[in-house]
Formats: sequence, C-alpha cells, structure tokens
Amino acid sequence: MFLPYRLMSKELKRQGCWKSYLQYQKTLEKRCKNSHRLHFLNECKKSENIPNFLNFRIPTNGAFNDKTVHEFQLKLLKQEIVKARSDLAAKVEQLQLKRNNIKTQVPLTLLPSILLYTRINTQLLSKKQTVLHNKKLTALSEKQGRPLFTVQNTVIQCELDQPLPTHVINTLSLGPKSAVLDAFNPKDVLAEVDGLLYYCKSRKVNNDTITDINVKTLNYIKKGKN
Repeated sequence: MFLPYRLMSKELKRQGCWKSYLQYQKTLEKRCKNSHRLHFLNECKKSENIPNFLNFRIPTNGAFNDKTVHEFQLKLLKQEIVKARSDLAAKVEQLQLKRNNIKTQVPLTLLPSILLYTRINTQLLSKKQTVLHNKKLTALSEKQGRPLFTVQNTVIQCELDQPLPTHVINTLSLGPKSAVLDAFNPKDVLAEVDGLLYYCKSRKVNNDTITDINVKTLNYIKKGKN
C-alpha cells in the first residue's frame, strides 16, 4: 500500500527515520548525476568535442598548434572519464549502505512508499539531466564544428521470431570494426571466438549452440583464407 507523501513524511518523522530517508534520497540523486555526467563525458569523447571546463586559454605567443592542444585536451578528457567512473562506483557503494540503513530502520509498511517517491524523484532528475546534457552536447558540436556521434536507426530487424535485446541492437548499430580488411588474420578471429565461448560457458549456454559457433567459425576462416 502506498501512502500520500505528506502522510509518509509524518510517519517517518514519528519513527525518527526522516533524516535517513533524506540522506538516502540525496545519495540517489548524486548517483544519478554522476551516471549522467559519465555518459556526457563519454559522448564528448566519441565525437571528440571538448567540454567547456577543459577549454583553457592557450598563450598566443607559444609554440602550440591546434592539433597538439586538442590531443592534450582529449587526454585530459580520458582522465576525467576514469575519475567519473571511480566516483560513480563510490556512490554505488555509498548508496547500498544507505539502502541497508533504510531497510533496518524503517517499518516494512513504509518501504513501498519510499521506493515509489524516490523512483519518481530520480526519474524526474534523470530527465532534467538528459535535457541539460543534450543541450550542452549540441552547443559544443556547433561551436567546435564536430558532429555528434549518432548511430540511431542503423539496425533493421527482419523476419525475427522475437525482437532483439536492446544491448544487441546497440552493439550492432556501431557497425563492423573494420569495413574492409587488407589482410585476414585467423588468429584474431579465434581469439575473439575464445572470448565468446568463455562468455557462453559462464552463462551456461547449451553445448549444441557452442558446437554450432565452432563449426561456423571454422567455415568462416576457410572462406577468409581463400
């Protein structure tokens, strides 16, 4: 049963759990912002657009050309991405601690209401962050003259019994690693297939499917050599 927000807040205050709830919600918001910031930085990296906080002033009388400065800024951007991932991992751990505190302190009857209102608040914040970062990316693209990396509507599903999972579509939309290969290296193919087979075994894929993968890989290598 879900309580109105006003009644839920009163009950939390009566139980002495109001501050714990606010801390939990604040941690959720920080995790959401960190996640969107990491996505924003990755999008900047894909399109090689430099965020405003990395667009520092370059001396005009120095021996700095545009290419050198841009490459240096990209290195700094990669470091920011690494730091953003670390911050996000720390926020996830902190969020888990706050969630455990909520579970132990709050009565079970209030947990559904807490889940509902924190989710609503997080979804609203996520939408705002998405709109904000999309505006920033568009402005950076126009200012720096670098088109945004987009692969929307590049996968066509045809004659499938079931629709493809989202992560499969996202992977296929990136296109082939190399459109045209100057030389075929069967060792590279086998190395990638080994990784795929290890993934299949860890996910308990049936042996018939694994055998089918091996047979088709060998046929592909034979055709590639020819």
